[in-house]
Amino acid sequence: MCWRYDSRSIAPQLGTPAGDIYEGSTFTFDNIFPPMVTTDQIYKQVLSEIVQSTVEGYNGCIFAYGQTSSGKTFTMSGARSSPGVIPLATQEVFSHVKSYPDREFFFRLSYIEIYNEVVIDLLDPTKTGLQIRSSDGSSVVKILGVTEKVVTSAAEVMTTISMGETHRSVGSTDMNEKSSRSHTIFRLVIESKLKEVHSASGPEYRVSSLNLVDLAGSESASKSGGVGQRRTEGSYINKSLLTLATVIQRLITASGHIPYRDSKLTRILEPALGGNSRTAIICTITPAAQHFPESMNTLKFAARAKRMKNKPILNDVNVSGSLSAEDLPLLKKYRDEIENLRGEKE
Repeated sequence: MCWRYDSRSIAPQLGTPAGDIYEGSTFTFDNIFPPMVTTDQIYKQVLSEIVQSTVEGYNGCIFAYGQTSSGKTFTMSGARSSPGVIPLATQEVFSHVKSYPDREFFFRLSYIEIYNEVVIDLLDPTKTGLQIRSSDGSSVVKILGVTEKVVTSAAEVMTTISMGETHRSVGSTDMNEKSSRSHTIFRLVIESKLKEVHSASGPEYRVSSLNLVDLAGSESASKSGGVGQRRTEGSYINKSLLTLATVIQRLITASGHIPYRDSKLTRILEPALGGNSRTAIICTITPAAQHFPESMNTLKFAARAKRMKNKPILNDVNVSGSLSAEDLPLLKKYRDEIENLRGEKE
């Protein structure tokens, strides 16, 4: 074991070669969890509040960062006996809806991967090279043409994700038999409407999104044994993660242009990086001595990311304003269509 840690801080173990070289390098975070802790415990202590707030109308984003084979995909997806962040969050969203009997809700799910800087729709893999767009003056980022499946329960969400998982890009490396070769982004858009509107009720509609992101792991070609296709994949992965680190560095230092557009990943995650989202980052490391340099780099990334500041806001939508037809909540469009059909029958 080349690390010593408690619930808030971690440092190289003194008396080891790495500890002697990096003596005094102590990192402090909001929470540090030991290897034996379950994802459910992490979720309840840190992430549940963010997920609940998305039902209330705030944007939320949770993503896992770390080197290949350090446990990111297990943390996000989990297993049948140990559910990960995605199934836990999905279950909580549909459970928390019951706390708002005065609102009606509408959910739509999309699931994409970014493979070699190409955006692919995992719910319809014939859709590749999807384009990204944000409205002028808006922090809402859209993926044009992506499949958005209307879902009504946590079980339906998980069934849909399982279908998408079969299309995900994975491959074998020297570090991981089933290494993720792409970044995946699960997005649940949550629309809600007041059932009864009064003059003092405020805006009638709210539209928020929950983004759960499983990043591909940073990797060294010499350790992963990557050649040919694997080396190309690793190059794209490392480049996008470097852009992510650069974006965060520019945000915390307020220096220079922020290169969101240099990577599809940072382009899509722009609202979660210095924007209007409540964001949590889970950084995973392995205690193995041979991976000390990668773990140190992950901790340095985490230390920078901790200094990033977002400005979460309630996403109220004024449908009587100057919104374009495509920016109207789908819940509003469907209700209008129903009313029009009723009018035609009468």
